[in-house]
Amino acid sequence: MELSTLPATVIPLSVSEAWNVTAQVVVIETGLIRSVQVRYDTTIRSEQVHVEIRHRTRTVRNTSVNRPEWAA
Repeated sequence: MELSTLPATVIPLSVSEAWNVTAQVVVIETGLIRSVQVRYDTTIRSEQVHVEIRHRTRTVRNTSVNRPEWAA
């Protein structure tokens, strides 16, 4: 089965059930999330599509975040 690929500027907000779901999160020693990647197949407007969402943090300057109570 060949799936369509959505343009990079389209992020589906409401989709039907997803399948072939994979997710990868890269966290460095300090706890900073360096990158997130999610891939899945779904149906949008009666068409099966492949969705890939990627986010990468490149530079973080002078950022401070308090550790949440649930993580203590």
